[in-house]
Amino acid sequence: MKEMHSIFESIVSFFDQQNWDKGILLLSLRKNWKEIVGDYVANHSFPSRITGNTLLIGVDNNVLMQQLSLQKHVIQERIYKLTSQQFDVKFMFKRKKKRTKKLNRRNLSSKELREIHDLVSRMKDRELSKLLANVIVKLEERKG
Repeated sequence: MKEMHSIFESIVSFFDQQNWDKGILLLSLRKNWKEIVGDYVANHSFPSRITGNTLLIGVDNNVLMQQLSLQKHVIQERIYKLTSQQFDVKFMFKRKKKRTKKLNRRNLSSKELREIHDLVSRMKDRELSKLLANVIVKLEERKG
């Protein structure tokens, strides 16, 4: 358990050093993207990155990108309702990346999963706790 605790502390420290609060926010936006923009638009766009106070949205269709730029304020309002963050939204032509390489993953034991759950269960924010648990599980699985 002590080893897992130090991993947790290291991850939290790394997140703080790298301003990963924006990374976690970006993950949350990606997770809820269909809810924000609807199914059709979500299939042709995605939150690409956050730079400063600007959210860059990749769009794989130029015509749709033009239409979205006209709906910029609606999208900003929906993002604010979800995240309580005010962003300047910008659109860019960008295709979604497809994963081509499969990673070797290992299955975590029930003991390891329980330790991760015990660590993040102490966090007050439930949504952040679940996100962090998922990140830790994925990192541990990749160690394979």
